Amino acid sequence: MNKTKENILPKGFLAGKPVTGRQLIGREDIIRQVSQLTLNGQSVVLVAPRRFGKTSVILSFHFLDFIESAIC
Repeated sequence: MNKTKENILPKGFLAGKPVTGRQLIGREDIIRQVSQLTLNGQSVVLVAPRRFGKTSVILSFHFLDFIESAIC
């Protein structure tokens, strides 16, 4: 049997394209920390190996801004 990345990822995790919203699992703490730092004017650099979700975390801020502007 040929194992793909999808076969070996924990249940609920997706590999491939960046995710947002409810698909972004287990990143609440880093999103909260980065959000607080940037709101205080601090620059932030995300460093991690490939496929750790850096792009998804960054895109989550755009998604949250969009939701917030739609609600207000």
